Amino acid sequence: MSTAESGSTKGSRLASPRVLGAAAVVAIGAAILLAVLLWPQPSQVLIVFPRRSLLFAGHMGVVLQNTDILAQNGIQARFEAPESREDLALLAEQADVVFTDESHALRLSARGDGTSIVANLGSAGRLGIVVPSGAEISSVQELRGARVATTKGTPAHRFLIEQTRAAGLTADDWQLVPADRNDQATSSAADAASLWDPEFFSTEAQETTKALATSELFATVVFSERLTGRHRDVGLAVLTAIKQAFHYLNEDPRQAAIWLAGDSGKPAARTQHACMQVNGNFARRRFISLVLSPELPSLRTTLEADNAFLVELGYLDQPANLDEIIQGSLMDQVDITAQPLTVIRAATKAE
Repeated sequence: MSTAESGSTKGSRLASPRVLGAAAVVAIGAAILLAVLLWPQPSQVLIVFPRRSLLFAGHMGVVLQNTDILAQNGIQARFEAPESREDLALLAEQADVVFTDESHALRLSARGDGTSIVANLGSAGRLGIVVPSGAEISSVQELRGARVATTKGTPAHRFLIEQTRAAGLTADDWQLVPADRNDQATSSAADAASLWDPEFFSTEAQETTKALATSELFATVVFSERLTGRHRDVGLAVLTAIKQAFHYLNEDPRQAAIWLAGDSGKPAARTQHACMQVNGNFARRRFISLVLSPELPSLRTTLEADNAFLVELGYLDQPANLDEIIQGSLMDQVDITAQPLTVIRAATKAE
């Protein structure tokens, strides 16, 4: 082999590791860049709220969706507003922020992945066990032998079980008729129904039903571990926006009702607005209790009842540790008492 050939071969052998090393560096850099591009940025959050199944939570969601309140707090958000409770449950598994009822909030938070209940928005309306207005049944005790419709695993279902047991009835004394959605409970072939607002309010306002028992329904805010842990600063910014959204809602509930009604039109918006006014969610004197940490005794008592109920029906393997999943201290760090309402009203997006 000539000296030239030998040198050429040696150079090729020396160059190969360098080429491979450079290629590896390029590959690693590309992978890191791709991960950065695909990984959700801390200020980009997925917010899920119910469009139909929980009135007050839905109104909070549409206010955030239709104003620039989140943007003013440096938050970019994507919204999902499913019609059904089933779709809400599926989307909530991947969400950063979920507006939902207390039973669903407990099930989400009990998964052990750091998801937590961070705020109680107060009363989301009422629960009610109802019968047709012309029915001879006048008390829960008289539901013996009756077919009662409700959506399984919901606060309305829990309330139905609580009330029938308190009246001395066992599960064998009445028949459960499962309803896929709250608005289907009164249209099913049943003698009674356990449901919540806005359907409960609508049937009462139209005088098509009479209530045998009523109670309060809570709306809660659930955060993923991302907002309570790694990106706590983003979580605090979202909570600030939620408080501001409440201020806006307090000032202009009719506009929120129109947004939420959407394609349903003005009649649905009027019904929702009237329902909210009846429930008193927008009385200014209640502001402090509505946007508190979730340590209100009434909510904690409800969550304890939910714990037992969800375990009994097999929705939870064991009771959730409420001290671990409630992080009300986050809300305590948010103070916007000096925020003028005129600034918040000016945040409405241009049509």
